[in-house]
Amino acid sequence: MLLRNLFLKSLLDHRRGLGWWIMGIILLCAVMTSFYPSISTNEAIQDYVDAFDPDLLALFGFSEMTDITSGAGYLSAEMFSLMIPLLLIIFAISLGASAIAGEEDKRTIEILLSEPVSRQRVLLQKYAFLLAASILLAAVVWISLAIGSPIVGMDVSMFNLAAAVISSSLLGIAFGSLAFTIGAITGNRGLSVGVSAGTAVATYVINTLASIVDILEPAKWLSPFFYHGGNSPILNGLDPLHVILLIAVIVVPAIASYFAYQRRDLRL
Repeated sequence: MLLRNLFLKSLLDHRRGLGWWIMGIILLCAVMTSFYPSISTNEAIQDYVDAFDPDLLALFGFSEMTDITSGAGYLSAEMFSLMIPLLLIIFAISLGASAIAGEEDKRTIEILLSEPVSRQRVLLQKYAFLLAASILLAAVVWISLAIGSPIVGMDVSMFNLAAAVISSSLLGIAFGSLAFTIGAITGNRGLSVGVSAGTAVATYVINTLASIVDILEPAKWLSPFFYHGGNSPILNGLDPLHVILLIAVIVVPAIASYFAYQRRDLRL
């Protein structure tokens, strides 16, 4: 019966790893928020940051630098410029790559398809778990920061905090969707991890260079990282256009995987 509900099967398969991820995120948020009181009362910290070359800051994802002693500025610099997006990307890529290609690598896909379960159902339920798990981890980020921020006196808009978490989650799912698609098309988990991770690095570099080199500025639209952080959601909220473009980056590979998987010779 469990093999017919692949969403629950995926949840059971990944329950330990998911549990460790959740605990790690909670611990990370607790540690980072605990540092804030020492930052908020130290005016020299902001002077030190202001002394940095803006191009150097851009290398670390600081598209908009504000007062780092403020709650929003601190979270923007320490968590949402790179750390949280990177963790969500790694998490989503690992799930996306293991969804279909992982089953083929373990030679368990033939067991699944020997049940009265269509390829469409396998694909859709596996992809649904990728979305659900990514959203769950993003929710843990928001809840952890929403609880921890007031405790340490961090004045942060819960609406903008949610905007930053949603934007980071969409970015992670975008690369997870790419890993899922490559895995569904090729059946090679290593290839899906390598290509999606390589694409993440390449598009991050493109976004960074576009913010430094004027002639490359239009190239920022090629990078999902620009859609994620170009509007600094923790400071300004979500940009509807950026959200739409991130959703498009998620949906297009997912649709491609759906049609490609139906025609693929699995060679069981």
